[in-house]
Amino acid sequence: MACLKSPTFWKEAATLLLASRRCGPAVLPYDYDVLMQRRSSRKGSFFPSANVFPGGGVDESDFSDDWLSILPQSIVEASLASSHAYHSNEATPKPPVLARPWKSRVPNEIAFKLTAIRELFEESGILLLAISDENVSVTSDERKKLRKRVYNDGREFAKICRELNAYPDVESLYEWSNWLTPQAGLRRYDTFFYICCIESRPDVFHDEGETVASEWVSPLEALLLRKEGQMKLPPPQTYELGRLARFTDFDYLKRFGRRRALNFPVERWLPVTVLCSDGVINLFPGDSLYPAELLRNVPEHVDLSESKEYQDFLDECKSKTIAGHVMGFHSVNCDVSETPKRFMETYRLVNNVFPSQGHLAPETVE
Repeated sequence: MACLKSPTFWKEAATLLLASRRCGPAVLPYDYDVLMQRRSSRKGSFFPSANVFPGGGVDESDFSDDWLSILPQSIVEASLASSHAYHSNEATPKPPVLARPWKSRVPNEIAFKLTAIRELFEESGILLLAISDENVSVTSDERKKLRKRVYNDGREFAKICRELNAYPDVESLYEWSNWLTPQAGLRRYDTFFYICCIESRPDVFHDEGETVASEWVSPLEALLLRKEGQMKLPPPQTYELGRLARFTDFDYLKRFGRRRALNFPVERWLPVTVLCSDGVINLFPGDSLYPAELLRNVPEHVDLSESKEYQDFLDECKSKTIAGHVMGFHSVNCDVSETPKRFMETYRLVNNVFPSQGHLAPETVE
């Protein structure tokens, strides 16, 4: 599905952290799992072979006025009221990805949720709908056929909702985080993350194109698999799994996600790359070296290779002699273009700053 391009060099996208209550015994001791999908290893794939949350680029169909006659009017009005509250409160500014004009009557808060739900359907076959008629059900074979229609043309999603007398369950998605892809030779995305907690685990049919495998796994289990080299996780996935790992109870996670979204804004994060003499570190907001006014004058990487060693930097963070909020990996003569691959394989997270946006600090697995 082609992405809409923003006026900057980032493409707009939406991702869904989908948590499902575990039917069997709790694991480590989580009573829920999170859907992870492994991306294709083919050349040109974004983060090839990485395990990621389902999601993808915004499509024009997500902003179609057709949705205004499909979604309940109460949902549209509530979204418009929420948007107005953002604008009237300077202390909690709307995230830029939601504030950008799209020349559509569909509120951005709804359109980006539609992106996440549509991409979830395309990549996993999970149809996250509120169906008005309780007698209407969609079999696995029917979902596969419907998905093919949407995969070929995003406008088909609205048509399918009308056929089923249903609408995308946008109210089950809560705003969670917003990540910008740093400069490292990759395609770059401005990705809005949502969280959604569902009571039962649906069948998953990865698309065998962008995604080649799917797995329901507890947050801590995923982090342990990464540590053991059995799962490749890009930095945002590791960070968000670390946040989720603080919650062992499904019901508490669901309540927390809702309360956090109602009471706190989402802050856009752009990791800043620091080149040390023997490694690479990504800085996050709150770190002592994180540049002020970053998004006005973008110093996307800082070269400290002549004065700072990787391990010294991490030791300073761990000893709390500086405010440390970083991910990094040790490597001699590592070119910045290698950063995405190496970060998936060997990086470590260090964090001693107080969490923002109403979140808990991420769990770290050494």
